[in-house]
Parts: sequence; C-alpha cells; structure tokens
Amino acid sequence: MNVPIRHRRARGSRRGSMMVEFALSWPLALVLLAGMFQFGYAFFVYGSLRNAVHAGARFGSVSDYKAGGTTFETRVKNIVVYGSVDGGDKPVVPGLSVDDIVIEAVEPDGTGIPRRIQVRVSSYDVASVWTPIRFENKPVAAFPYMGQFIAN
Repeated sequence: MNVPIRHRRARGSRRGSMMVEFALSWPLALVLLAGMFQFGYAFFVYGSLRNAVHAGARFGSVSDYKAGGTTFETRVKNIVVYGSVDGGDKPVVPGLSVDDIVIEAVEPDGTGIPRRIQVRVSSYDVASVWTPIRFENKPVAAFPYMGQFIAN
C-alpha cells in the first residue's frame, strides 16, 4: 500500500524534534536535580548535627558539673564534635569545630546548680553549588540536669 506523498512530508518534518526538545529541557532538569541534591544534603547534614547536639546535651545532663569548669565544657563539646569524650581528629559532621558549639547551664538556682543543660550550634555553613546554606543557632537540645554538682 502506498502512502500519499503529503502524509510522508508531514510526518517527516517532525524528525529531530525530540532531540531539540531534549536539548531545551535538559538544562532545566539539571538545575532541578542539582537543587534537590543540595537540599537533600542540607537535610542530611542538619540531621547529623541534631543527633550530635542531642548526644552532647544528654551527656552533659548526667555529667559532673562544676560552675565555670572548663573540663565539663570541653568534654561535652568533644562529644558533640567528635562523638568521643577524649576528642579526635575527624568531626562527625565535616567542617564542625568545638568553637561552633555553645553550652549553657540554663536557669541556675541560688547555689549555682543548673536546672537544664542546653547545647546548640552557633553557626554552621553547608557547602552548596550556588550559595552556602547557613544554620544559625540551630539545632538546639536541652535536658534537665540530673548529674552531680561540684561546688567551687
């Protein structure tokens, strides 16, 4: 069966249109894919930070506390950053340092015993393709203090 010439030309004029459509839509798809990857990575890093801060606050809530004591703060910061009381050389979240961690003894009573121990990350930047994603004073974890207070 012979197909009329006019039908062959109409069908033949659409050849290559899929390649043109793909070439036009590929940059948009690539940008969307990179954006999803970056936000997914930012959520992953935030979850890792939250777990580390939670572990440090929990450790601090049951540790011996001495008002103004640097040993307590150093140990809690090491738990948050390295996952170990003794510290380490590789942080649990890339780029996190002990200088980024803030520990607060919240609501001390008249004798200086804290009612809560609060740990937070002062600021942390997640590297991104376009602009860094910054976490300011996040995440935060607080637990009631249940450890032993050591007077000065």
